[in-house]
Amino acid sequence: MCVARARAGSSARANFAHGARRVSRARMREIRASDARQGARGTREDVRIVIVPGFLSGAGDYEDLARALIERGYASTTVVPFRASDWWPTLAGGAFDALLDKLDETARRAAGERERVVVLVAHSAGGWLSRLWMGSKVSYCGRAPYGGAKYVRGLITLGSPHSSAEAYPFGRVLETRPGEDECAMSDAARGSSLALTNEVYPGAYESGVKYVAVAGALDFVGAETFDVGGVLRANKSVAQAWREYVAGISYKANTGNDAKVIGDGVCPVDVAALEGAVNIRVTCHHSPNSTCDWYGSPSIIDEWITHIS
Repeated sequence: MCVARARAGSSARANFAHGARRVSRARMREIRASDARQGARGTREDVRIVIVPGFLSGAGDYEDLARALIERGYASTTVVPFRASDWWPTLAGGAFDALLDKLDETARRAAGERERVVVLVAHSAGGWLSRLWMGSKVSYCGRAPYGGAKYVRGLITLGSPHSSAEAYPFGRVLETRPGEDECAMSDAARGSSLALTNEVYPGAYESGVKYVAVAGALDFVGAETFDVGGVLRANKSVAQAWREYVAGISYKANTGNDAKVIGDGVCPVDVAALEGAVNIRVTCHHSPNSTCDWYGSPSIIDEWITHIS
């Protein structure tokens, strides 16, 4: 364990951008009021759902998911006010502390300091980021651990690359996190917040938290190369060959060596699985901006929502 300075209170944390604040607060209040008038299907007042956006995504991408959960009776549903630009510094080796601060403030506000009332519904990288936020063993960027697990009763991850090799085609810039020189961790964990999460908080680590890992499986495997031959022989369309190729690039980056696996078009099924969790497989695409069903589409929600308790 590494001793770190105390974490500042919520008033000292990074300010939210006004646009993101409007999405997560004002917009969610509008949705709640509208659905309250129409009558939601049942009330689950003891559950506070916090939606954690995925990599390079902002809160606005999850409004439809929030509305769908509210319509299913989860009136207290909030989206963490990430902006897509909040992720940009991490592409150049920046830490994830600004994102974690927003998650921390949103979840604590939703819980109202009560324990075991929050269910995190976390998409893509938001899933492993939530695991890091729940932890209380080591400091992050020289600050005291967030220790959010005490507020959480469940974590549902949607297409989260829990065991990604992070072998990106153009390489990956190692993270530079200040204040951790005295912390005991591997070099891999020092250069990657995902590796740190898996090293210190492996699998379904937190007792008292129900973990559910949802993995999407489309009806094709990824491809190492664009299948020109298949297109010329009319065995497949140009669009399908392109989908397989693009998915294969992402699959290989996540597995480290294998493009020919199944997944949601971005994250392979095996990478989205989490040891010790309830692991579920659905048929859907990764992105909320897809023209196909994704994890937040109504029919897909109904396959995992039963695990909110």
